[in-house]
Amino acid sequence: ERVAFQSVALTPENLRAQDIVLIVTGHRRQVDYGLVVEHAPLIVDAVNATAGLGHAEKIARVGAPLH
Repeated sequence: ERVAFQSVALTPENLRAQDIVLIVTGHRRQVDYGLVVEHAPLIVDAVNATAGLGHAEKIARVGAPLH
């Protein structure tokens, strides 16, 4: 069975409503990672997109070198 996915707006409200946010590709020009870090309750970052943005207590960096 095919699963359909839909995009949602990247807003503080939508971020807070998620259990976890996964970052698997680093679109630094298109995504405000500061907004994500500020409002997402838990983040898994596979590309080190959140480096230097604080809130280390809620970010798990996996598979990406730390700078």
